[in-house]
Amino acid sequence: MARPATMLAFLLAVMPPLAAWPQDSLLSDGAAVAADSTLPAFTFTPGAWARYEIKDKAKNTVRELKIGVAHAETTPAEGVWIELETTSETETPVIVSALVRLKEGEPRLALRVLVKIGNYPPIEMDPAKLANHAPDAEPGTFEAAGEENLETAGEAFRAQKGRWTSEDGSAQDLWLAAQTPIFGLVRAKSNAQELTLIDFGRDYQPQIVEEPIRIEPRSHEKPASKKK
Repeated sequence: MARPATMLAFLLAVMPPLAAWPQDSLLSDGAAVAADSTLPAFTFTPGAWARYEIKDKAKNTVRELKIGVAHAETTPAEGVWIELETTSETETPVIVSALVRLKEGEPRLALRVLVKIGNYPPIEMDPAKLANHAPDAEPGTFEAAGEENLETAGEAFRAQKGRWTSEDGSAQDLWLAAQTPIFGLVRAKSNAQELTLIDFGRDYQPQIVEEPIRIEPRSHEKPASKKK
């Protein structure tokens, strides 16, 4: 089963590689790279969604990941609810709904996190605790690699290609196109995994609509330490 911490990490960690994209490149929904930020100034439009197939080469598994923008708070600066759904033939479906701050000049953080596993009621989890169990986003460098024509999800894309190389030497190739909602991501490929867009649209409906069960921290537990 996909771990909520890993799913949340994907949502937040996918931003740094895209942030290194050339500043004049349109990502999606009018989003462009911010010149004074290490993260892109994405504009998430409520209702936008994209579905991907993820192949794990080492584990020889295939799952689907759907990313949807459920709705915004009073203003986008207060955050938007982004949902990630994972499904496969052998695993229990998992939905993670995260309220992510998008205000310019501030870190993009998950302010609230709801998790729904299978048919169980959703649970509200402590974002700090999830972050402690999630893999850190690796710093790295970006190199543009021109444009390529791709056909997937029933569409033809003129995609911009780039390579993100982490400090540990691992690399992933990325293909972006303006017509893909949310991140603009059409394809991503590394030695370990391959992610391919298989469908997208503008009619996403929130999947977590029940009132979540709130798990209060135990009194003897210490607050999660902040990462440096």
